[in-house]
Amino acid sequence: MLGIDIGTSSIKFSVVDRELKNYYSNAVKYKYDTLNKDWTEINPAVWTDIICTELLKIFKMPFSKSIKGICPTAQMHTLVFLNEKNAPIRKAIMWNDKRTKNIITDLKVALGKKLDFKYNANIISTGSPLANLIWLKENEPNNFKRLKKICMCKDYINTFLTDKIATDFCDASVSCLMDLEKGKWSKKICEYFGIDIGILPNIQKSTEQVGLLKGNICQQLSIKETIPVFTGTGDNAATVLATKYFEKTKLVLSLGTSGVVLTENKHLSLSGKNILFRYLDKKYILAQTSLSTGGRSFDWWVNDVLQATNYNNEQKFSSEKIINNEILFLPYLSGEKYLYKNPNLTGTFYNLSINDNRFDLNLAVLEGVIFTLKSLYLIYNNKEQKLDNLILLGGGSKSDVWANIVANVFNTTVIRFKNSIEAVTGAAIIGLLALHEEICIHENNEQKVKPKLKFIKHYQKKYKYFCSVSDKINELSSTKKSLSTEI
Repeated sequence: MLGIDIGTSSIKFSVVDRELKNYYSNAVKYKYDTLNKDWTEINPAVWTDIICTELLKIFKMPFSKSIKGICPTAQMHTLVFLNEKNAPIRKAIMWNDKRTKNIITDLKVALGKKLDFKYNANIISTGSPLANLIWLKENEPNNFKRLKKICMCKDYINTFLTDKIATDFCDASVSCLMDLEKGKWSKKICEYFGIDIGILPNIQKSTEQVGLLKGNICQQLSIKETIPVFTGTGDNAATVLATKYFEKTKLVLSLGTSGVVLTENKHLSLSGKNILFRYLDKKYILAQTSLSTGGRSFDWWVNDVLQATNYNNEQKFSSEKIINNEILFLPYLSGEKYLYKNPNLTGTFYNLSINDNRFDLNLAVLEGVIFTLKSLYLIYNNKEQKLDNLILLGGGSKSDVWANIVANVFNTTVIRFKNSIEAVTGAAIIGLLALHEEICIHENNEQKVKPKLKFIKHYQKKYKYFCSVSDKINELSSTKKSLSTEI
């Protein structure tokens, strides 16, 4: 099975069998357009050009004759606008776009008080597909008139590959256009906002087939018999599925560009997102909260500010350094959607002194991200409960320092994997399950990082301090005025 993961800054490819033996893996970086500090867009051709190039490479390899399907996963929320020929009418609006921040309060009121969709009102934020659709209607009326279908990032890839269009329950459930209790698009929401429900794609299980790889692509790849393309799912649902085959846990943390906290819920919750995930005969509700700039915070600090190139050299801390470091870093570099629900909240270093150096600040950045993820986790757990373990995924999991900070802040054993378990792995698993393959894993892939008592006590105290400072900075940001002046 060929899994494809369209991330925020790269597209990952992985070809695996039912034992998850890897025959091919690659990641191709790309850049999206940052028009100003709030607007982020991308031409969908950036994705399709990379995918076409990579497919040509993959299907020239000896194992390619055994590839029986393709299954995608992708960043959730990123919205693609299509015409009657399923071609984009404008650039896609990214999940981290904030152009709609001035209408979010009104949308919350409309969804919650006027329409009685409390779960949708709770999660709508900048970057939400409903918000971006309304922005298009109000600001680009000509494009809105041309609009015949919308879809999420992974769905557009499937459409490009098959000429068919569909979405899965995961992406539909976080769009704010779905009735979560009924599990289908809401006619009531669409009518209220003047949206034709016909522009919304059909919702189906992640393991269902969207279509077959279209003829002209098969010709380019020299494939004699076409292969199925499966619906797939959002990146976080795919990641959780992948972990199910390795270790049972109540908590998954993903440290990629963002920082994501994932737990399983039996019922819909008013804390964070409710992700509906359905494959085969399985039905799950995944509870998700996230920090927009998780791993990206450290990238920003090391690459953009320090202009350093070696991450490992920036993560050398003695026990004494950890215990004595009093600097706090608030990693709200793109506002805050879940914890404070405040898009104006900003990143902050606090408690600096003349004796501090770059390593003190490096450590504070790493700690600040994990403190915030702990606060997001506690949204679901009003009082701290002892965790048996948690799974740590994403690029940040490869850092020994970050893994140790997570273990000590959460006071639990951290499980990470020698070979990366990522969203692209989950995508491939979905495709294999769709073919009724039994996933059978023999390799011992785990690494365990245990907390240490002296650091647990230190971080318990520092975390409380972090929370009190975050609360105060949040209060200040509500009255923040722009310092920029027009020239």
